[in-house]
Amino acid sequence: MQIIAILALTTISTTPLEHFDASIAMGARMRDRSVIIKLAPGETVENLSARTGELGCLPPDRVSPGRPFFELRCPQAASTRAMISLWSAAPEVSWAEPNFLLVPEYVPNDLNEEQWYHQNVGQVVYPTHPTYRLEGIADADIDTVEAWDLTTGDPNVVMALVDSGLDLDHPEFAGRFWVNEDEDCTNGIDDDGNNYIDDCNGWDTGDGDNDPSTAGLIEGPFCDPTHGTNVAGVMAATGNNSVDIAGINWGSRIMVVKESISMPGGCDHSIAAVAEGYLYAIDNGANVVNCSLGGTPQRSMLWDEVAREADAKGVLLVMSGGNDGVSRDLNPEYPIAIDFANKLAVANTTNRDELWAGANQPSAWGTSLDLAAPGYVIRTIQPAPDRSLGRGLGTSLSAPQVTGTVGLILSLVPELNVAELKQAVLEGADVVGSLDCANVERCVAGGRRLNVHGALLRALELANFEVQLAITGATKPSDTGTVTVSYEVMNTGTAALRKVQATLTASASSALAIVRGDAALGDVAAGDSVVSRQLSAFVVSVPSTCGGTTAFPVQVELKDERGPAWVIDTAVTVECQTPDLPGPKDPDPTVEDDQGGCACNQSRGEGGSAIALAALLLLGALRRRNGNKRAANV
Repeated sequence: MQIIAILALTTISTTPLEHFDASIAMGARMRDRSVIIKLAPGETVENLSARTGELGCLPPDRVSPGRPFFELRCPQAASTRAMISLWSAAPEVSWAEPNFLLVPEYVPNDLNEEQWYHQNVGQVVYPTHPTYRLEGIADADIDTVEAWDLTTGDPNVVMALVDSGLDLDHPEFAGRFWVNEDEDCTNGIDDDGNNYIDDCNGWDTGDGDNDPSTAGLIEGPFCDPTHGTNVAGVMAATGNNSVDIAGINWGSRIMVVKESISMPGGCDHSIAAVAEGYLYAIDNGANVVNCSLGGTPQRSMLWDEVAREADAKGVLLVMSGGNDGVSRDLNPEYPIAIDFANKLAVANTTNRDELWAGANQPSAWGTSLDLAAPGYVIRTIQPAPDRSLGRGLGTSLSAPQVTGTVGLILSLVPELNVAELKQAVLEGADVVGSLDCANVERCVAGGRRLNVHGALLRALELANFEVQLAITGATKPSDTGTVTVSYEVMNTGTAALRKVQATLTASASSALAIVRGDAALGDVAAGDSVVSRQLSAFVVSVPSTCGGTTAFPVQVELKDERGPAWVIDTAVTVECQTPDLPGPKDPDPTVEDDQGGCACNQSRGEGGSAIALAALLLLGALRRRNGNKRAANV
């Protein structure tokens, strides 16, 4: 402990640049041209934003909701060291330090080394292949590992996959499928009245039955039966199960909609089956729909219907942007080109944060595409019979990363509406210079590349978290001076609070000592409140000099397990006991008043009998004993 204290003092006493140089010498990893700063007292985010704009930096990215800490990224800066020098001296900033890269606390035991999009340290992708071998750039990834510390997915969230079907018996999806609880799957009747008989786990819109698996599907010139399983693996393969790979979202449910049509020459896709698949998912409770399928160069009334329904039902459609290497602005594809709110169109990036432009499956580009996500040499799973690992390429594998992210957002903050979901994905994305239309021709809107962790943090900022606290009472001090403090926490926002932790601290000017200042309050629904119980009430100790009614200033921090926290200044008011003093002396019955009567109701004078004095002392002793007894019983 002494060594740790000395190191802490040494760190505090060094200058920011000395701290940076020492960190480098110790082998610390840090994000390039990125610093963490604390906003100076009295400064505003608007002032900081103006300053970053003047210096050509990206807008400040708040590290934690409600706190004055921001990540600043300046791609044009000479180095991270130069940024430390600049920002540590800026008047808007209290301090600046490197954005260190730490060893993740929760990495699944099946994170395949070729899943570079989860964690890119600059490794070479497909090192044995003469064409696809490509050395990566560190941190050109989507920060999934950091995101998994917040959530890995909630089974109440439903992600629909409209594709060629799925290997329903693959171990990566065991226990993960959406179940239509309103349907009896054995009676051959449409129990829930949705016009689909026995649709227990989804539907096959291609062949019109309740089996959305790949069973019996034969490959055709334009149809690959493995495609749906490949896509689902990237989106939702169960993590930390020691099997194959880890998908983006490990916990949410998968609604399987097979749209491929079985034909004599091999399977194929029709606009009717695909559009019906989208509408089935929209109508039957999907929160987000993955659409890793090409569209049409001409507008279709069916696509218009899909767009209208998605907007009306509040369901987000995530669509692959295409693999033809052309500008979607000049070569529109539908339904991407339809102007409807609830869509996200996705391009394909490499492990170097560039749009893939090779001869095979080059990514489409343009401002019609909302963002990009990795789609270059993506490791994923194959369906039966071999169920091996394979490698894929294209925007079909970029879109499910966004879909899985939307599922994670809803798992973390289920109260967000579809507009806020989309906002979280787009505003939480990394802005990459090599994807920015101001710098390159092959670009996407805003230069955005998916960042899963950033999307979750932005979602927490968008959530309407509001909380109030009231101190509802304090007992009188015990013999040892301890006081039990009761309180009530009220959730006045529209988002539920999860696993709330309350922490009491005394203000610096307060003479109060904290005996028990931590309490786990559990979940608090929106509009609800929680009252402290015996084990969650705070316990404090008042000083022995306390007398009369005294208010002690305190702070209570309420923290949601996902990160949001509130610090509330309040006071604990204590009715301290007043020391017993000798009461009025009994009048001497032998003393007569001026009228010759007994002065029984007046204070005694100097004199008095020994019997009266003994009675007074006994009464005082009884008062003290009874007072102690009362205090002990509180």
